[in-house]
Amino acid sequence: FPVTIASICQGQEITVTGTGAETYDWITNNGSFSGTSFNMIAEEDQWIYVNGTNICGELEDSLFINVTPTPTLNPEVSIDTLCAGQSFQLIANSNMFGTVQWTGPLGFSSNQTNPTINNASANASGTYNANLIVNGCASGIQSVSVLVYPTPMAFGSVLPLVCEGGNIQMGAQPTGESYLWTGPNGFS
Repeated sequence: FPVTIASICQGQEITVTGTGAETYDWITNNGSFSGTSFNMIAEEDQWIYVNGTNICGELEDSLFINVTPTPTLNPEVSIDTLCAGQSFQLIANSNMFGTVQWTGPLGFSSNQTNPTINNASANASGTYNANLIVNGCASGIQSVSVLVYPTPMAFGSVLPLVCEGGNIQMGAQPTGESYLWTGPNGFS
């Protein structure tokens, strides 16, 4: 009688089922069970032994369950506060090798383990999420945050002609920052 089972991730509930016999006796690391099938939580690699009986006789069989441990992921960012035009790298620190799925602001998406965002704009600020997949088992989403300051801009409003002693209005973006203005004749 064949025993069927699916791919197993640590902590996943599975159903072990036998076919072809009338009665089954199962022995696992967690105890013994009777019946056609039983449920268990996969925590570690283990052998499951089964004894099946039908009108034609008795058969013993075994099944090895290979449990993939839950991957751990501790993402970092090379620079979490930077200015527009600079670059930063997202770094997936992990205990296992697999596929890292990154998502972030502006529709950012990457399957590179440690992608680099070059020439970042202020719109690249925000939360970047990473999920590590190993043999179909996921670490769960872990996040890092990045703050990209915009490039300061200065502007002035000059009329076509300004008479000596007249006013010139100047400004800067973003507001709320401090700026040092300099000009001719020692103006500051």
